[in-house]
Amino acid sequence: LGNAYWKMGDEWQQDKQYAYASWISAAKLDSSVSEAFSGLGKWYLQHGSDRERAKKCFAKAADLNRANGDAGQALAEMYLVEGSDDLCEDLLVKATEAKHDQQWAWKLLGFLLLRQENHEQAIVAFRNSLGLDRTDVLCWEGLCESYMAIGRIGTSVKVAKKVVELDPSRVSGHWLCARACMLTNDLESSLDYFQSAAKCASLTEFIPDLQSAWTTSLSVGRAECLVACAEKWYAEGLLGRVIDSSNAALEALCIRVANIEDTACSSYLIWSLISAACTWILRAWPMLETRADLICSATVQRLIDGAEMSKDQLAASGYLSQVTQAAAKEASPFGACDGYIQKLFVLAQRSACQRILVATSATLAATAWTDLGNIYYDQSTRLSSPVLQANQNRADDDPNNLPPLLDAAMNCALAAIQLDSTNAGGYNLQGLVAAHTHQAALAQHAFIMASRRSPGSALPWSNLGFLYLHNGDIELANKGFSRAQM
Repeated sequence: LGNAYWKMGDEWQQDKQYAYASWISAAKLDSSVSEAFSGLGKWYLQHGSDRERAKKCFAKAADLNRANGDAGQALAEMYLVEGSDDLCEDLLVKATEAKHDQQWAWKLLGFLLLRQENHEQAIVAFRNSLGLDRTDVLCWEGLCESYMAIGRIGTSVKVAKKVVELDPSRVSGHWLCARACMLTNDLESSLDYFQSAAKCASLTEFIPDLQSAWTTSLSVGRAECLVACAEKWYAEGLLGRVIDSSNAALEALCIRVANIEDTACSSYLIWSLISAACTWILRAWPMLETRADLICSATVQRLIDGAEMSKDQLAASGYLSQVTQAAAKEASPFGACDGYIQKLFVLAQRSACQRILVATSATLAATAWTDLGNIYYDQSTRLSSPVLQANQNRADDDPNNLPPLLDAAMNCALAAIQLDSTNAGGYNLQGLVAAHTHQAALAQHAFIMASRRSPGSALPWSNLGFLYLHNGDIELANKGFSRAQM
C-alpha cells in the first residue's frame, strides 16, 4: 500500500497519513521487511528533510536484504557525498556478493575505485556492470578513463568512440575521444573531436558553473592539442603550420586568462601552454620576416596584459621580482621591425613567472624557473647552437659581470637546482650559460650533472659534445655525441 501511494505522487507522497503511515505500519507488523524501511528512507530524504533518519532507514533496509537495490543505491550515494569511502565500498562489495546481477552496485563500485585510483579493479567493476547493461553511457565513460589511467590508450580510444556512438550529443564522449586520440598522437582527429565537443556544449543547457567548467576544459584541451601539433610540425619542418597552430592555441587561451580564477593546477597548465606556444613561434621566427599575416599582435598584447604581475604578487614574489627587474635593465636585442618577437618574449617570460607563483610543488616551481631561464637565455643569444656560436660582443668573460639577461638565466638555473636537485633542465641551463660565457669547467660540470639526472636524454650529452668540440677535444666530443645517439 505504501508503494502504491508513493507511485501516485503529490500529496499521496508528501502527507504522512498515506505512504509514510503505511510503511510505518508495515515495519511495526514485521520488522524484517526491508522494503518498508527503504520506503521510509525515501520519505525522510525527499519530504522529511532528515538525512540522518533517511540514512538509518536505508542502512536497516540494506542489512535486511543486500539485494534491495533502492536502499543500497541511495545509501551508497549518501556515503559518497559524505566522503565515507570505506563504508561505501563495504556496502557495494556485500551487495555484489549477495546478488551478482546488481548493475547499480557494480557501477557505483567502479566509480568509487576510479576515484581511489584503483584502476585495474575499477575496470573489472565497470565490465561487470556493462555485462548487465551495455547501454549505460556513464559506465563506458568510467571504463575509458580507467583504461587511459593504466596506459591502455588504444583500448581507451575504442571505448570513447563507443560513448559517442551511444550518445552523439554527449559532450563528455567527444571530450574523451579527443583526449584519447591526443595520447595516441592522432592530433588531427583530436582537434576534430574537440570541435565536436564544443559544438555539443553550445547546444546543451548546463547550469552556469558546469557551463564554465566545460568551456574551460575544452579551450585548454584544444590549446594543449594545438601546442602538440606545433611540436610535431616543427620536427617536420612545417614552420608555417607551427606558427598557425601556436597562434590558434594563444587565441583559445585568451579568454581563459581573463577569467583565470580557477584552481592553481589549471592555472599552471594554462600559463605553461601560453609559454610553450610562444616558444614554438620563436623557434620558427624566420617565417615572420616574410609572412606578416601570421602575426597576431592583438591577441599577444591581450595576453601580455593579462599575465602582468599585480602589485601584491610583486610584493610577495621576493627573489622572482629581483630577477625579472634585473633582466629588464638590458635593452631589447631586436630592432624595431622585430617588435612582435620582443612581445612574444615578454609574454613567455610573464607566463613563466605566473607559473612560479601558482606552482603547488617544488618540482613544478623548479620546472617553471628552468623555463624562465631558458627564455632569458634564448632572448640573449637568438642562436641555434650557442655553445659553438657564442656572441663575443654580448657575453663577458668575467662570470661576475654577465649581461643582465644571461645573469638572469643563470640565477633562474640556480633557483631551479635549489628547489629540485634532480631537475636536469636546471643543470643543462646552467651549462649553456656557462659555455656561452667561456666558463668551460662549470659548463662541463653542469652538463655531466644533467646527464646523470636524466640518463635517457640526448640533450646534455649533445651539449657536452659541442663543448668538448669547441675546446678542441675531439676524442671526448666523439664520446659525448656517441652517448647522445644511444
